[in-house]
Amino acid sequence: MSEINQTYYMMTKACELLQDNLISHIENIKPLSKNEIESILTLVRSSLDILEQKAYEAYDKLPEMTKHVLEEKDYRRTMLANETKCWEKSNHKLVKTEDDYKTHIEWKAKRVKRLQELYPNTGPYPHNEEWFVKNNLMYDEDII
Repeated sequence: MSEINQTYYMMTKACELLQDNLISHIENIKPLSKNEIESILTLVRSSLDILEQKAYEAYDKLPEMTKHVLEEKDYRRTMLANETKCWEKSNHKLVKTEDDYKTHIEWKAKRVKRLQELYPNTGPYPHNEEWFVKNNLMYDEDII
């Protein structure tokens, strides 16, 4: 079992135990002391920090185009949430704004321009970002 899988497994088991204890506390079956609650919160925060670190390590190992695909999905979800203001129901505002995606948006513009040079428009459909995505060219790692 890899270190990441082992860490995740241990955290999952710890979270299950914590959940059981918290449910017992909330239902007044087995109350927890203030110290026990603080210990649980410390463990949860620590677990989240470790998972965040492992996630970033895994992300750094991804191919560049995969990172752009993920960034695009995140960008589209964030912009949709901002447009529909669906975050208002969840009692929190999204942290990211369009400005946070500036680098990705600039990359897309350069990428489309480069692809337009490589694949000039010879048909009725404009060779824009949407066309390149539909034709599996936008995130093709073989195209430089």
